[in-house]
Amino acid sequence: MAPIARGLRDLVGQAARAIGRSQGDADPFAQILSDNWFDNAESLSNCRPEELVALGIPLRFAQQIVNIASSGAKPSAAPSARGGRVGGGGGGGGGGDGGGGG
Repeated sequence: MAPIARGLRDLVGQAARAIGRSQGDADPFAQILSDNWFDNAESLSNCRPEELVALGIPLRFAQQIVNIASSGAKPSAAPSARGGRVGGGGGGGGGGDGGGGG
């Protein structure tokens, strides 16, 4: 068992509180992340929730962890680049409201 870094414990605790869970609920999952060499927000910021689910993290919790890690670690992209890669092709419902101005 790897020791849990303080930054990781804080991040996981913050994610737990955001979904109405306690630090005690989160601790076993912090240990799983630590055992897989995740030790801070930066190490989690490029993960997809599905990758954490494969380690045994509940999906809703994994989504929150990745969201917090991504906003805290600030990878080199612009902070609002979240919606850049949506779907693959001809999905309906695009908001093409950028026309003219008069």
